[in-house]
Amino acid sequence: MRGLYYHPNRIKYNGSPVLIDSGKHDAISLFVKLIEQMAPDVLEQLEHGVYESYTQAFQWYASQKELTPNEEPSNWKLIKAARTDYFPEYMKLKESLYGWATKYHLTGDGDLYLNLALWGIANYYDDRKEESRKERQLNIKKHAEDLEVGPEALRAMSIYKCSWPYEEQLSLSEYLYFEDEHDDIELSRSVGKQEKIYHSFFSRYFPFVFSPENIFCLSGNDKPNIHAFEMLRMFDESKSNIIEAKIMDSSKTNSLTQPWEGGKGWDPRKETWKEFERLIDTYYEQYKNLYRERTEQFLQERGYVKDKEKRNLEHFKWLVDYQIKGWTLKEIADHYSKVRSEIINEDTIFHGIKNTANLVLVHLRSSKNKQDTWI
Repeated sequence: MRGLYYHPNRIKYNGSPVLIDSGKHDAISLFVKLIEQMAPDVLEQLEHGVYESYTQAFQWYASQKELTPNEEPSNWKLIKAARTDYFPEYMKLKESLYGWATKYHLTGDGDLYLNLALWGIANYYDDRKEESRKERQLNIKKHAEDLEVGPEALRAMSIYKCSWPYEEQLSLSEYLYFEDEHDDIELSRSVGKQEKIYHSFFSRYFPFVFSPENIFCLSGNDKPNIHAFEMLRMFDESKSNIIEAKIMDSSKTNSLTQPWEGGKGWDPRKETWKEFERLIDTYYEQYKNLYRERTEQFLQERGYVKDKEKRNLEHFKWLVDYQIKGWTLKEIADHYSKVRSEIINEDTIFHGIKNTANLVLVHLRSSKNKQDTWI
């Protein structure tokens, strides 16, 4: 996993568990999968403690002919807003979801895990309907015929993994989606209201162009300026500003067409390769640093923040043990010290847990209580 810049307001889509930041999606997806593997009671509690509330809410919804699909109990915003005078039939579902999230400390800014749990329950409920099962049976048969394999081969390929007819499984990780939506909101503030934003924004506006102009700005005691390196690109952007150098065939008129005057080239008549290489390496280091500083500053000025560069799988396991299973720091340190055959101190454990909690958007629970009781 890589440390990338992301915008806090551009993590998920419209309050749903559809993540539009790839780094956050990777981290949260790993966390949720580990929860399912290491703490299966999280899903069991959803199935036995929340599913019934959802069933009752949906049955009420289905009996109300005037309601729209946007008013289904799978709509988290509606469930969250439920009160005694506004969709009171959804209040039990709301309370059971909050109880589940509180028990396992899956709370944080944005209600991501509450929304994800609701989507998981809603899909599980829909999959268990007889008409849905029959439709999937037909799809499985057709899919198998198209691939010229038996239906069981699809099961072996984990196709319809959580929705195999009559063997449906409740899942969270299956319904955490990623949508590669182009960021055309924050960046568009920088290039003018009429300017179209492209996926190649940084290639178009901040391309990496190494073109040192030795005479212009890089000699003497002047402080390096990024525009000096990009002088050739900026010279005339309205025209085709790079003319390919062509060396004509020796049998024809010998001629050499160069793109511009200026720029630093190696003249073997005047300097050795080592002298030129030393100079060009200095320029290159200067430009790399200036290019990085400008680009990072550009993002930071628009509210982007940098995610952690190092993500340790073991730290995610520590977080599941601490946050979900309710282990103390000492219990985690003792357990993983045995696994590693080396001592891991509690400070190291807490530091890893804290950083990982930030990555996956959960509020770290208090260390005073091992586990809250079910509400």
